[in-house]
Amino acid sequence: MGKLSKNIKRTAAAAAVLLIAADLFLVSSPGLNWRKNRILRAYDELPERERRGSELANDFLALGSSREFRPEPENPWFAKFGERRARIPDEPSETDRRETEMYKAFCGYAFDGAIGEQYMLKALQTGTVDGLCSPDGASGWGPLHPRAPESYYRYIQIFARTHSTQMTRIEISNYFRLFFTWCLKCGPNHAVHPNFMKYWPRLRDMQERSIGP
Repeated sequence: MGKLSKNIKRTAAAAAVLLIAADLFLVSSPGLNWRKNRILRAYDELPERERRGSELANDFLALGSSREFRPEPENPWFAKFGERRARIPDEPSETDRRETEMYKAFCGYAFDGAIGEQYMLKALQTGTVDGLCSPDGASGWGPLHPRAPESYYRYIQIFARTHSTQMTRIEISNYFRLFFTWCLKCGPNHAVHPNFMKYWPRLRDMQERSIGP
């Protein structure tokens, strides 16, 4: 009986170690990439008409940390003549890069380069977008998904910490261009995104503050 009890304890301890190891893997960079790729494979296997309403969107966005941006305090004691302190942007980490690419792809704002000014000019001229959606944005996730403005807002929170004020302001303006102008001009319903105003006042407030050098 005593030997059996020891075996049970050893088995339970081994199972606990395996569970801890699995949890650590799932939150590690390789684990997050594995989870992301698993979600995207399931997304690709869905019929196109079912992708937008799929719960996979919630799983995908849950992979991000959703960290809140905290601007620098205005007019610190050493500022001269009311000037605001310049903030040196952080160097983007691997996590920053991974999350921003995810958020951009989700809302149909996938492009190469630091800012999407040229991307949005082309999108408004052609009516097409790039990312986890059809080129016209009518199916898949993309700019017409209910959570697309939230995804863009999360992207800006990270971008603002790792880029200058000027670049951040351009990207905030592109939120307006994507969810107001593009949706109104090029979207299949020709209407501003219903959740546009949920995040625009916050982004406009960030745009008006000194949030970088």
